[in-house]
Amino acid sequence: MEEIQTAQRPKIREAADMAKVNYKFQKRQKELERQKKKEEKQLRKQETSDLSGADAAEMEVSAEEPVP
Repeated sequence: MEEIQTAQRPKIREAADMAKVNYKFQKRQKELERQKKKEEKQLRKQETSDLSGADAAEMEVSAEEPVP
């Protein structure tokens, strides 16, 4: 009998051979990203409050000066 040659399939990698996902690293990166965004947001809020505080101070000074 003739043997039928079949194409050899690539060997399926076993679970032990495959690279594991480093969930701790991903979690830490996500936490750092959140912290960075939170700090940026806080700085933006601080800048806007500083600007509005400066506007209020200017209005108080102009209100105290007599208008000729």
